[in-house]
Amino acid sequence: MPVITAFSDLNDSVQGKVSVFQQTDATLQGYGNVLDEAELEANIQSFQKMTSALSSLKRATPIGKSLVQQAMAPLQAMTKNEQKRLQALKEAQQKTKSLFDAEDDVIAQIARGLAAINDSTMNPDGSLNISADSDWLKSVEHYSDHKLDYILATISYPAGLDAAGRKEYRAAVKKQLKKLSKEGWPASSQLAYVKYLNKHQQKASLKTVDMQHLNHIYKQSQTVGSKVFMDMWNVWQLDKSPAIAKQKLTTLTKVLQVPGNLPEDAESTRKLLAHFDKKLAPNNKFWDSLAKTVQTAFPTENGLNDGSNLGQKIHNLRYIISAQQAQYIRDNYPGKTDAEKLANYMKDCGKGSYELEGSRLHQKMNRSTGEYPQGYGKGDYKVTQNFHTEFLLNSEGKFQNEIDPDGINLNGQINGASFNYGNKKGNTHKYLDINVVHDLDPQWRHDKSSGYKSPLLEEEAKKLGKPQNSYTEPHGNYSINGQSSKDNATQLGHEFDQMVKGQ
Repeated sequence: MPVITAFSDLNDSVQGKVSVFQQTDATLQGYGNVLDEAELEANIQSFQKMTSALSSLKRATPIGKSLVQQAMAPLQAMTKNEQKRLQALKEAQQKTKSLFDAEDDVIAQIARGLAAINDSTMNPDGSLNISADSDWLKSVEHYSDHKLDYILATISYPAGLDAAGRKEYRAAVKKQLKKLSKEGWPASSQLAYVKYLNKHQQKASLKTVDMQHLNHIYKQSQTVGSKVFMDMWNVWQLDKSPAIAKQKLTTLTKVLQVPGNLPEDAESTRKLLAHFDKKLAPNNKFWDSLAKTVQTAFPTENGLNDGSNLGQKIHNLRYIISAQQAQYIRDNYPGKTDAEKLANYMKDCGKGSYELEGSRLHQKMNRSTGEYPQGYGKGDYKVTQNFHTEFLLNSEGKFQNEIDPDGINLNGQINGASFNYGNKKGNTHKYLDINVVHDLDPQWRHDKSSGYKSPLLEEEAKKLGKPQNSYTEPHGNYSINGQSSKDNATQLGHEFDQMVKGQ
């Protein structure tokens, strides 16, 4: 969306300038050589002028207000901070004296951007229809370049580099930042990336740029769950905006290389899982953050089924995540079976770390033949963590997933687990995780699920005059091991409970 992008560049330009000023000021601590008081007051006045001007933009839409507030917050903080300090060096004075010379133009351009947003209309999915004249868009193009310069100004160079080495280092980091920007990462995330670089520098004894070290850190930014990725993800605020949330999810799908058509073979699954950090656990806070981002991006009853490529990819991601979480358990915990490994994981997580959820939708059987899919064994049962994370296991203690790096079976593809974006309470689970399956599932899953149906709820079975298909009928079509499908799943879950307790 050109207007939002341009507006964000303006906002990032302000934040970038403030970041440069903040870092420069931080380097001055402990120095006795101070700026002239008049110079300091000029900076304060400049901050106050921008804050006052931004405050006067009363006609902003909620998105506009949010962007303005983002720009105002650091200005207000710096005003208060600079009122307490009178320290500086001539070097800092030279670096910052013209930093805010163009604030009048920035304010004017922000006002024009807000005017365009004010005249916008809201789509049913929460996105905006915004129009703006091409002259305005062209006039703010240069702020994108300025933004990058401000981010680069926050670099702390490795101690061993001379002037030529610093220039090479800056050029290498600039190239990385351009890649991050192309992926959609905002200035706040790029600043977080540089901050991480500053904390994890190459060896001080090196006199040349260690490109291997730089490339390693960039590769980590492309690994979901790594420390630098999490730093970049966590500073990216949604401000309750579907448009911003969708941009954040789009960037995530680029990092993970989520395909529009989900492959089913093990080799493709292994390649997809390689984009996750091997230590990204199922109880990591990232998963809750992801679920909230999806809920913000797709707030309507259509859920992910909005006809967009993004909605399709985010649906596919549910199966990729379930495969990743199952593989994490396999790779990090001891046990002869997946169930034993999962039980050891839950022991580590502590009491109350999981729930045994109802698994009716995961008990599909071919009603024509009366047969369960290959790999079902003597039943499936479901274990959840924080509701979003879902593990499905068969009676033999093997994870059942639609895709699996260890190889698939028919039961996994038909009855397998999937990550839940919705919450346990309310309608988000229905809109984001249940209703969308029919339209968004890969064709190969539809083909293999043909003829397979879940048992009916007891009331539904009675209403349809088909009690034999009830989930709770101990002598019906779905009965197994001499009990109803529901009781069988409950029994399997009880056995897992005993495994966790070590009995």
